[in-house]
Amino acid sequence: MSNTLDAIPAEARAVIVDELTRRNPALLAELRNTHEPTTEQSDAVNHLLASAIIENMGPDWTPNEHGLAVERCDNLLRGVAAIPVSAACCANTRRLTM
Repeated sequence: MSNTLDAIPAEARAVIVDELTRRNPALLAELRNTHEPTTEQSDAVNHLLASAIIENMGPDWTPNEHGLAVERCDNLLRGVAAIPVSAACCANTRRLTM
């Protein structure tokens, strides 16, 4: 049986699992046991990724290598229905990348 994370390409999935392992292991367990995430779970993942991008910015607001990996993952999720990106998260991320 596949779970929510299985729908995400391997490279992005690795980044998400890494972030969830460190920041919210309970959410990771939930996502491993569900086929489709709830709105709350999706929002939590989106917030977690946005926070990771911000926390991996350098002094000139350019993301470091890990921040770029998280940003690529976040951008990829916009095209994957498994974890829909909320409008609020998109607005926050766009502000970060402009």
